[in-house]
Amino acid sequence: MKNQLFLLICCVAVLFTTFSCMVPQNDNTIQNNPPNVPSSPSPVDGATNLSRYNVILSWECSDPDFDPLTYEVYFGTDPTPTNLATITTQKSYSLGTLNLGTTYYWKIVAKDDKGAKTSGPVWRFTTTSCPLCP
Repeated sequence: MKNQLFLLICCVAVLFTTFSCMVPQNDNTIQNNPPNVPSSPSPVDGATNLSRYNVILSWECSDPDFDPLTYEVYFGTDPTPTNLATITTQKSYSLGTLNLGTTYYWKIVAKDDKGAKTSGPVWRFTTTSCPLCP
């Protein structure tokens, strides 16, 4: 009887050891989330009669993982802006003197330092057609 009990305990120990080694191990891989969608544009989307001087584009954007971000600023008169105006770490971009009575389109693509990126919507504004207005 003692031998059978000893054999049973040994079998249970072997089974426990075997299956405990088969538990999946955590590979400690951290998922990277892409940046949030750029928002809160200034000038506001659809703004009209803006001065053609000293227009500053600005926006809000953050990363859910708190990764540092860079921003690609696309700007131009095409409704689907593909002209890369600058790449910056700031949440603003100062434009030079613009044309009178012209509609401009712009968008921001946010990128984190791990390669994830998020494209924002296309925003637009129109400058004043008044040549004497500041």
